[in-house]
Amino acid sequence: MFLKDQPAPAEWFSGGRNNEVLETFQHWILRQSGRPLPESEENPAVRALARATFNEVLEFMSFGTRSLNSSDLANLLSAGFEALVERSYSANTALVDPIVRDVVVKNFQDTALGEITIAEPGVSDYYPSDAEIRPAEVSVATATGRVVTRHLALRFSKFIVANAELPLMTNIVAAAAAKMGELPARDLCALLNSNTGPDGAALIDDDNTVRNAFGLDTAISKLARLYRVLPAFWVVPPERAATAAEALQQRPALNITLVILPWLDSSDYSYLVPDPTIRPVFARLGFVSPPVPQIARKRPDPQSVFLGQEFIVTLDSGMATMSRAIVRLQSE
Repeated sequence: MFLKDQPAPAEWFSGGRNNEVLETFQHWILRQSGRPLPESEENPAVRALARATFNEVLEFMSFGTRSLNSSDLANLLSAGFEALVERSYSANTALVDPIVRDVVVKNFQDTALGEITIAEPGVSDYYPSDAEIRPAEVSVATATGRVVTRHLALRFSKFIVANAELPLMTNIVAAAAAKMGELPARDLCALLNSNTGPDGAALIDDDNTVRNAFGLDTAISKLARLYRVLPAFWVVPPERAATAAEALQQRPALNITLVILPWLDSSDYSYLVPDPTIRPVFARLGFVSPPVPQIARKRPDPQSVFLGQEFIVTLDSGMATMSRAIVRLQSE
């Protein structure tokens, strides 16, 4: 056996070093999923497990004291998937993060439970399509300014776990987390599309709609005159991306970042917003800052006929306005 031939160093299990063993497992899962950390950030112990099988790594994680039971395995996998969830989620929030602020709040609103069930034994070349990966509110309703708790249940049959179908499981977990990574952008678009903040007041009144051929320059002057700020971001739908990019290339001194969001409901409008570090524009609310999905084992329902492991991915977040320093541009 691999572990008997190459036992783990004793210092990994002394004092507070147990966390390093779990970190090694998390980094090993990232490598197995094809999403490894840069070598400088990866725990060097992962290299010792490079040729280990999933079952051998599970034996390693049991610390050699006893076999892992079903509950142990579920808890271990949920802890191991944490880094995968965070990386997959964060990859989809990169465009939104610069133009929102994270705010810790306590109130929340529950929503229904989304679900993915994988029950076929031994199927290693299939994982759910985008249509099957649906957190409870992928289509975000009008923003309320309150935190919404979104859940997604991942149910792996006992055959999937018993056959050590790690590539299948990591693909599903990563795809689900990436789908949740769309939600901040959808929340931001919902706020812009509705044109109202949590207090019901308009974000952008009629006077701020620019309708002439020099829309960008006029919009910049409005921000400077009305709010005493310069624009930092130009948020556009995909249909206006090429035109906006050309306009910015002709004005390199503006130093404006182009942000393309596909969930803006009209190709006729785009938005200029200032730097939130100078004047806050949007707040992304959550229980942690920045909000990142959490994954945990769900204890089986005694009445359920499902045989396998079930995990719950949870995201607590919501978008609200903190400033009205936004100018809407209308295309000709």
